[in-house]
Amino acid sequence: MYEYLVVRLCEGVVSATAAADWMLLKMNGGDADVHHGSLREAGDYYAALASKPLVVVLAPARDILMTTAQVPVGQQRYAKQALPFLVEEKLAEDIEDVHIAMGPVHKNQPVPVAVVRHFDVINWLDALYGVGLPTTWMVPEQLAVPWRSGSTAVFLDHSGGLVRDGQWQGLGCELPNLELAVKSVAEHGAAGQRKIELAYSEQSGLGETAQQLREGLLQELDAEISLLAYQETTTEVLARNVLGGLSDTINLLQGGYAVKTPGLRGTLNVRKIATTFAACVALHLAFTMTAGIWFDWRADTLTADAITQYRHWFPQAQRVFNPRRQLQSKLVSEDGAGSELLISYIGAVASDWQQGNDLRLQSMDYEGQAGSMTLQLSAPAADSMAALQKQLQSRGLHSELKSVSQRGDLVTGRLKLGGMH
Repeated sequence: MYEYLVVRLCEGVVSATAAADWMLLKMNGGDADVHHGSLREAGDYYAALASKPLVVVLAPARDILMTTAQVPVGQQRYAKQALPFLVEEKLAEDIEDVHIAMGPVHKNQPVPVAVVRHFDVINWLDALYGVGLPTTWMVPEQLAVPWRSGSTAVFLDHSGGLVRDGQWQGLGCELPNLELAVKSVAEHGAAGQRKIELAYSEQSGLGETAQQLREGLLQELDAEISLLAYQETTTEVLARNVLGGLSDTINLLQGGYAVKTPGLRGTLNVRKIATTFAACVALHLAFTMTAGIWFDWRADTLTADAITQYRHWFPQAQRVFNPRRQLQSKLVSEDGAGSELLISYIGAVASDWQQGNDLRLQSMDYEGQAGSMTLQLSAPAADSMAALQKQLQSRGLHSELKSVSQRGDLVTGRLKLGGMH
């Protein structure tokens, strides 16, 4: 019988010491204990298991935007390529800084979409793989809330409230803002959706808080509001519910974050494998007859080089899924790694660039908040600084020559360095 380890991340910014809940479950249910501790302890628990279950992670709802995009009927087969343009106007972030995961695409129906910052996904995956938790599924926490069509489901927990008002709709917020969030969802929800189901775990001790929320909503809304107390913990309720619909939810691990997984039944479709293999062979033969094979080889080589370079800087990395994004995340992280990394990166470039060169570093100023560094340089000619700037840009590092001035026989200048591009 297939087993799953469901891990619930209890904090937005995750590290090995961050709080987490986890429990081992089988597809047919059964008894299970919920464990609470640090993420590292969850990794130790997984390592001690004789059989390695698939790891399903419930990602923090407050960091994920759930929305929909109306894709033209004639373009639905290209929905994935069109989504960034369709959801861009709904975002506060730059479209380049976010990861877009899509749900099932059905004719004449809006496409469900989950939007999350690349920084957050990388932070979660780095922490999970760092403690030995190879994640197969990463599901928005709000989509794990039990929900019935025609209603708004609200689940109270110490970490905040989860609101789900549709199969693909939901949000998370802090408890003090939960009443306002529920009212906003109810007032702007689907017509006729006037039922609100408030739920909480008896073990959380939030019964009085739930009752007060119900009374406050009754005064503001013309809606039927019920109260439900679960005997199980919040994590167990969410875990069991998400496993019940795992094949029909949004997995954030798409695109560059995708993980190869077996089917839910753990079986192999031999016919599909044979067909796919034959198609791959035919495509391979076709590509070898064109110049395109060279570009594929070159892209693979560059990717392999980037991964090798990343592992050189971060030997503890368990999985390198996107070197550029992961490096960018490190540069702007709050753990102070950005300065050390940027300095080592410049050193790596300078070691092969400065041989026989007379460019000199006079001072260095690191801005932690902005994740940038300004170098004060001197050289007999400005061409040397321009050459260094070009070399850094060829290595994928943003660089901008801010000022250049002549002082006697030397030219001085300020070169500002930022993140990767």
